[in-house]
Amino acid sequence: MRCLFFLLLCGSLIAQESTERKSLEKRLRSFWDMGGRQLAAQSWKWPQEERAMLAKEFRFRWESGKWGKPEGEQPYHILLLLGDREATRHSVQKMVRDEFPSLGFSGSPIVIEYLMPHVFKLEAYSQTLVGDVVHVPFSFIATSQVFEILSESPAFSDEVRNWAKSTEVPDRLSVRAELRRWWNENKVHFAKDDYKAVKPGRPIPSAFEEEKERRRGADSPPWEEERNEIRRKHGLPPTEETKPR
Repeated sequence: MRCLFFLLLCGSLIAQESTERKSLEKRLRSFWDMGGRQLAAQSWKWPQEERAMLAKEFRFRWESGKWGKPEGEQPYHILLLLGDREATRHSVQKMVRDEFPSLGFSGSPIVIEYLMPHVFKLEAYSQTLVGDVVHVPFSFIATSQVFEILSESPAFSDEVRNWAKSTEVPDRLSVRAELRRWWNENKVHFAKDDYKAVKPGRPIPSAFEEEKERRRGADSPPWEEERNEIRRKHGLPPTEETKPR
């Protein structure tokens, strides 16, 4: 009788595990069908542990060829929306290189981490017409995308989102200067993955004040080094990034 009960229990647990795996498989496959904005609006409401688990499972299926070999950037964008750091760095590097596509839709605080070093580049504002396209220095593109993420991402508080939405002013130099100041005050929260603790910035300063700020600007150190240094100071382990297989 005990053997029968044990067999029934094992069968029940196996069936339950099979159901859970099928449910997970269905959920992961659904990411393929979601638009980027739809997944971004959901994923940054999930607990960090849940996003990390989903990213790990998704990466395994993608890299093992379980779902075939998709072309293009779609797998990287899905992993980016799940908080995968290697995929995020890849996507930001590609965007910097090509100036397209924008990652402002992503809602990802991690994208902000990799864009901010570009915001600190010493560049004056200019416009260059190439064909039918107007190009501006990338520090201003990065600034715009950081504010787009801050204004929409559920990872941040209402106060931060409302502040970011209020920065749509034509004085691009002042906007960039305030973003630099805001980052220096809040980067500790990014290093600790504590995005709800991020505080809003100030109203955008005048162009005159920005000019003084711009003269003090400098290229920032690599973010990975600075992030891990902050984490060590707060008794947290360094971030272990997922490397491509």
